[in-house]
Amino acid sequence: MQLDAGNTDQALLFTEAVAGGKMRLRIKHEDLKHIADTAGIRVGDETLHVISEYPLRAPVLLYLTKTAQNKSKAEKERKATFPADAYSHIMWSFLLTKEFGPAFAQRITDSHEILDGNIEDGRAIDIHNNAVARALAQQGVKESELLQMVLTNSQIIRFPSEVGS
Repeated sequence: MQLDAGNTDQALLFTEAVAGGKMRLRIKHEDLKHIADTAGIRVGDETLHVISEYPLRAPVLLYLTKTAQNKSKAEKERKATFPADAYSHIMWSFLLTKEFGPAFAQRITDSHEILDGNIEDGRAIDIHNNAVARALAQQGVKESELLQMVLTNSQIIRFPSEVGS
């Protein structure tokens, strides 16, 4: 799996028995965590579990995660007051929805929000923005429009101070 130029990691795939005598392909959690850590992507156990159920989606999912982080970081470097966290969540959920559909995008983003260290208010804002992004993706909004939407769309919560306004 390669997320950054020159950084290639391997992950063990294995089969697992499921109900009815069927088998499914899984990805080893430890390998997936190592790949995410190496790429600077914070993942918790629940997210690892979800990703490991879809091993063929893992490279694209991690790539889209890194893409959203990088785009948000670049905008924050351009302007210090930029709502980077909101943009990162909007971009990430939008990209996941476009690639895998709204149900899988919600499952991934919801699993991410239960990470240790996420405060309740921040978690609620992120879940809200993730839902807005899924709706935008389903409405056919273009990725190139997201930056301006994050700055102007009244549905998007940019900062915790906006909650309740």
